[in-house]
Amino acid sequence: ASEPQTSDDNDLLARGLLPVDPEEGCRTIDPKATSIKDGEGWQEPLPFTHHEHVECPLSMPSILNAMANGVCEQVQVNKSMSAMSIIGAFVIALAGKISIDIGRGWRERNCAQFIIVSAESSDRKSAVFSIATERIREVERSLMEEMEPRVNRQLQEKKALEERVRYCRGIYAKASGKEREKAKRSFDEAQEKHEEYLIDVIPQFVFGDITTERATTKTCQQLERIAICSAESTTITNISGRYSKDGSVNVDFYLSGHQGEPFLVDRGDRSEALKSPSVSMLLGTQPIVIKRMAKKPELREKGFIPRALIIVHRSKTGKRSLGKAINKDLKDTYNQLLERCVRWRFDLEERLQLRLSSRSLGLLDIFRLKLEPKLGKDGEFENMRDWCGKLPGAIVRLAGLFHAVHDLEEYEQVTEEITEEEMQAALDFAPFLIYHAKQAFDLMEQSGDESDAKKLIPWLSRRSGRTLTTREIWKANNKRFSSAGQVMKALRELENRYYVRETPSKTRSPHPNWSVSPLIRPND
Repeated sequence: ASEPQTSDDNDLLARGLLPVDPEEGCRTIDPKATSIKDGEGWQEPLPFTHHEHVECPLSMPSILNAMANGVCEQVQVNKSMSAMSIIGAFVIALAGKISIDIGRGWRERNCAQFIIVSAESSDRKSAVFSIATERIREVERSLMEEMEPRVNRQLQEKKALEERVRYCRGIYAKASGKEREKAKRSFDEAQEKHEEYLIDVIPQFVFGDITTERATTKTCQQLERIAICSAESTTITNISGRYSKDGSVNVDFYLSGHQGEPFLVDRGDRSEALKSPSVSMLLGTQPIVIKRMAKKPELREKGFIPRALIIVHRSKTGKRSLGKAINKDLKDTYNQLLERCVRWRFDLEERLQLRLSSRSLGLLDIFRLKLEPKLGKDGEFENMRDWCGKLPGAIVRLAGLFHAVHDLEEYEQVTEEITEEEMQAALDFAPFLIYHAKQAFDLMEQSGDESDAKKLIPWLSRRSGRTLTTREIWKANNKRFSSAGQVMKALRELENRYYVRETPSKTRSPHPNWSVSPLIRPND
C-alpha cells in the first residue's frame, strides 16, 4: 500500500507544487497533477484581504433602530446603509446646536459627521436617503414659507432705510455752515439705523450639488451651520479638485466645519469670516469613487478621509424580495421626532454644551486605553492609525447625538449630561465602524487586477472542480470586463493565489484552459 501524501510544504515542494524560490511568485502549476478529487494536488487558496463581518448594532435609540429595520424591509437593503442614513438624518438636524465638554481640555465643538455610504448603482441609495431625510426637506420648505412674508417686509424696510441714507447724504453734501452739522447728524443717524437693521435668514441649510465657495457663503448666511446631503458622488468629486485649475483638493473649509474651528476667506472681492462653523455630510457614492480617492493623497493627508465614517454596503441585488411597506405609525413617529429635532435646532439661539457623566467618561477611557496599543507599529490598525486616532471623537459625537434624540423624544428638551447607557450605545458602534473602515481602506489600496480577480470568484466558486476554457469564462463575464485581456490578467492573479490552474488547451486556441480549485469558496 502506498503511503498517504501529506500537505506539508516540504512534501509539496518535492512534488513540484511549490516554487523553489519564493521570490519567483506564487505559481504552483504542475501539468501532471490533474486529479482534483477532494482537493488533491491543490493548495488552499490565498484569500484576498478578508475581515470578519460585523453586523450593525441594535443600540441606537429605539425609534431609530425600528425605522432602520423598516427601511431594510421596504427597500431591500442591508441595515448598514439604512442605519447610517438615519443617523445621518439626525446629524443634519442637530449637529450645529450641540457641543460636548469631555474634560481634560478636550471639547468637541459640534456633533458634525461626514457619513459616506458606498454602494453600487443598483443598491437603491437614493430611495434610502429619501426616506431617511424627506421630513427635513419638508420642514425646511415649511420654515421658508413661514419666514418669507416677514423677510419680504424686512427687505422693504431695509430698502426704505437705504433711500433715507441716500437722501440724507444728498442734503449733507449741499449744506453749509450750521445746516451742514445738522445734516451730518441726520446722515450719521440714518446710516447707523441702516447698518443695524438685520434681515432674518430664510432657512435653507441642506444642499446637494454645491461648490466649496458657495458652501462657504451659505454657511455665513445660515447661522454658520449647513449640511450636504446627496446620494450621488458630486460633492466628493468637487472636494477632490473638480474645479481646481491644478487639480488640488479643496477641503480646508469642510475640515473647519467638521471641527468647528474659525475659517477666514479673503480673496479680494470676497471676504467671509466664520467663528465656529458646523458642516455635516450624508453622501452616497459608488465603490469606484472610494477607490479613486486614493489617487488624491491630500484627502488623507489633510484629514478628510480620517474624519469620514465610510460604510461599504454589501449588495443584496439578486436576492431581494418585493419588500414590505414601513408601518405607517412607525414612519409618522419617526418623522415627528425628526421634525422636532430640526425645529429645536432653530429655536435654540446658542449651542447647548453637553458633558459626560463620570461613568460614561470611564467607559470612554477604557475604550481609548484598549485602542491605543493597536495604533502602534505592527498593531492591528497601524495602516489606518490616522482614522482610528479620530474614532474616539466620532464616538463621543455619536453619544451626544443619541442623548439629544432620546431627550427630545421623551421630554421635548435636552438635558446636559450624557449617560452611561448612551455612551455604551455609541461604543457598540465602534467595531462596526472599524470593520467598514477596513473595507474602505482595502478598496483604496487594492490594485486593478486584484479588483477584477475578486469579481470572478463568486462565478468560479459555482464551477469548482471543473476545467473551463478562457472563451467560456470571458463569454460568461463579458459584462464585468471590457476586454478578454482584462479577464486574462484577472485569471493570472487568481492563478497566483491558487484559485485556478492553467492547463494546456486540447484545441488550436492560443488561450489556455483553466482548472478551478475544488477548495474555492464564494466568500474568499
